[in-house]
Amino acid sequence: MLKHYIKKYRYNNFLILLLTFIIAGLQVFSSIIHTFSMDALIRGQVKPFFLWNVFSLGLWGIIFWINYLEGVYEEKIVQKISTDIRIDITKKITASSFSNVSSKNEGTYVSWLNNDLSQIEERGIRQYYAFWGYIFSVLLSATALVAYHYSLIFLTFILMGILLKFPSLFEKKMETATHKFALTNEQFVSKIQDVIAGYSVLFGYNKLFKMPQLIQQSSQDLADEKVEFAKTNKSTTGFIGIVNIFSQIAIVTYTGILAAFNLVSIGALSTTGNLASTIFNSISQGSSSLMMLKSVDIYFKKYDAFEAHTHKSSSQIDLDKSIELKNITYKIAGKTILENVNFTFERGKKYAIIGPSGSGKSTLLNILSGRIDKYDGEILVDGKQLAKEAVKNLSSITAYTPQNAHIFNDKVINNISLWDKNLVSKSLKSIKDLEIDRFIASEEIVEENGKNLSGQKQRIAFARALTESDKLILLDESTANLDKETALLLENTILNEESMTAVLVTHHLFDENKDKFDAIIAL
Repeated sequence: MLKHYIKKYRYNNFLILLLTFIIAGLQVFSSIIHTFSMDALIRGQVKPFFLWNVFSLGLWGIIFWINYLEGVYEEKIVQKISTDIRIDITKKITASSFSNVSSKNEGTYVSWLNNDLSQIEERGIRQYYAFWGYIFSVLLSATALVAYHYSLIFLTFILMGILLKFPSLFEKKMETATHKFALTNEQFVSKIQDVIAGYSVLFGYNKLFKMPQLIQQSSQDLADEKVEFAKTNKSTTGFIGIVNIFSQIAIVTYTGILAAFNLVSIGALSTTGNLASTIFNSISQGSSSLMMLKSVDIYFKKYDAFEAHTHKSSSQIDLDKSIELKNITYKIAGKTILENVNFTFERGKKYAIIGPSGSGKSTLLNILSGRIDKYDGEILVDGKQLAKEAVKNLSSITAYTPQNAHIFNDKVINNISLWDKNLVSKSLKSIKDLEIDRFIASEEIVEENGKNLSGQKQRIAFARALTESDKLILLDESTANLDKETALLLENTILNEESMTAVLVTHHLFDENKDKFDAIIAL
């Protein structure tokens, strides 16, 4: 929840709240000055009237200066908290199983890290600071009212009680509206990402006219939900606003009665009106802030629900001898993909998996790499059975390369080493062995998903595997769609390395390499 992050930066937040308290105190003092100013004018004392107003102007100059300092510092802390939340969300994603993460598309996580954070910032963190600002304003203004006449505080408390009751009537409705808004935002981002990613498909089939239609529908769904959210928000603030105005008028009217009986000065009317406005506006806005602050809990509950599906396993595994599959069966949607598969992959050996489309070749690699954990059977690493909750740890002893590997918008060397400084020298060797430097320099930036690489994406993906040569290398159709010369270069780089352990999934075995495999598995 948000309070965890507020507590983490408690000293920074204390300073923000201290500055907020000082600002509220100076604002209340500026209202009190109006009493002295008006009373001087009523008595015909022009010079004191003028001096009090000059003093008030100077005081507001100080208020604006402190408010500037507080605002800048507050923004720094807001961004620190936002960054921490993003990191923690990302940690939840990385700690989860592959199947749990892949159950949602990329757009969902983009929405979490962007749209959700915008809402948490505006409706959560900032409202926390604003809420305390309103509390300080109410307390200091109420204290000032007592100084004019004790009876004012009793009327204020009665009206405050009424005003504070209203937000609870809308709290559940506001939480539901926030939940629906967050969900629609996720769906919108996912749909937009999906449609944009499908541009080449629509272009290829002369269906680009469908893009605006698809975007329009998604945009309309989001717009409708925003309107519904605005209705809930405005109706809530509207009812609170009515009670707020009534309360202000009641205080001013009562002060007028006190002035009529000479219990307070005429000049007090101006100040008590300002103080009443501050009190009830602060309560009104504070109530809205509190509702918004509570409504962001829905985001953290969503992240916690995601984390609940995570298998927490801190155990590390090593591969010294072999990985054994025993009676592995995998079904999806009632269809059997693999059934009673038994095989042992020994360290230092090379294996080819062949078979027609749909025979389970890629599925087998997904199980070996820890991407699939909902299978029947056993996986043994060096003779020890691997618990289902530790299946994800297979990624620590395998290096998986799919046919269409993702290429990051970063340097070539970083794409291969994956930002691991310990692998830079091995990455440079892989670049040379696979002749990548013939096409692009190691320090050159790769465009988004390798747009400037043409047919060299597979070489970079292969190079990643070579840098992890001590692991079990898993290659899923990694040479598909390559010319024979390039495909043989990539395959032979691995097959000719005696110490390397590798499993290659392929539709087609080159005659030149058939004898280089220790075993060929047909599914």
